[in-house]
Amino acid sequence: MATMSVFRLSEFVHTAGGKVVGPAWTDDLSRELLRALRLAAPDASPESDFAVAARVFHEVLSLNPEAAGWPVFSNGRPRHSLFKEAVMQCRSGEEVDALCRVAEVDDTAILLATNVARWMLNLCQQDTLTLVFVSSPVIPGPRSSRNHRPVAAVA
Repeated sequence: MATMSVFRLSEFVHTAGGKVVGPAWTDDLSRELLRALRLAAPDASPESDFAVAARVFHEVLSLNPEAAGWPVFSNGRPRHSLFKEAVMQCRSGEEVDALCRVAEVDDTAILLATNVARWMLNLCQQDTLTLVFVSSPVIPGPRSSRNHRPVAAVA
C-alpha cells in the first residue's frame, strides 16, 4: 500500500523550462530536498511520480560518476543513457511505473527530474534529452620545444 506524498518541488527549488533556476545551491537545501525525495512514495499523483524519478536519477548520478556525461535518452542507440540506467536502478515495479509515467507526460517533466538530481549534486544541468555537453578535458600548458618534433608536410 502506497502512502500519499506531501512532496512539493516548489517548496525547495524554482524551475523554468526543465531546469532549476534558483535559489542558489547550498548543502542544506540539497539535503532537505533529498530528504523530501526519499519520503515521497510512488502513487498515482504526478508530484509523487516526479519525486520518485528525481530520486532514482539522483541515485544513478551518485553511484556512477561517468553518468554525468550521459543523455537522458539514447534514441535507440546502444549507448548509455540515464533513463536506461534509472530503470535498472529501480528497486520495485512501482518505481519503474512512476519513472515511465513521468517520461510519458512530457519532455519537460523528465528533463526537470534529471536536472533536479544534477542540481542536488552540483553538476551542470542538461538542455536537451538526447545530448549532454560536458566540459572539455584540461589541456596542460605548452610543452618545451625539446619535446616537439618536426612533422613532414603532406602535399
